[in-house]
Amino acid sequence: MSTTFSLACVPYYDQVNQCYKNVVTVDRQPTGVLVAVTKQLSFAPLSPFDVPSNCYRRNQCKYVVLDPSDKSYFLDPRDIATLYSYLLSNGCSVNTDITNMTLKSGIMKPVSLVAFITVP
Repeated sequence: MSTTFSLACVPYYDQVNQCYKNVVTVDRQPTGVLVAVTKQLSFAPLSPFDVPSNCYRRNQCKYVVLDPSDKSYFLDPRDIATLYSYLLSNGCSVNTDITNMTLKSGIMKPVSLVAFITVP
C-alpha cells in the first residue's frame, strides 16, 4: 500500500549556528524509503507571539528531510532535485496533479508547499 505525503519548505532556527535557514519537511511520520532521509526535530517558536491557542494548533515536532547524498546535513531546498532523484530511483512518484491543484487553491498558505509525493 502506498502513502502520499506533502513536502513543504519552512523556516527553522538553527540554535547551534544561531541562524535561520529554510528546510524541507514531511507532513507526518514518514514510511518506506522516506524514513532513511528524514529526522524528527523539535522546532522552537520563531516569534514570541507564536503560541498555541484555541484557534491555532502549533506542532513543535516536524520531520526534516536530510540530504540523500550526505545525511549529516539538512536538504537545502535549492537542491530539491537531489531528493526527487532519490525518490524516483526508489520507486516513489511526484504527484503533480495534486500539487498543482493544492497550489491553485491557496489552502496550504502560509506553508510553502513543495510537492506531494507517493511512497510505496
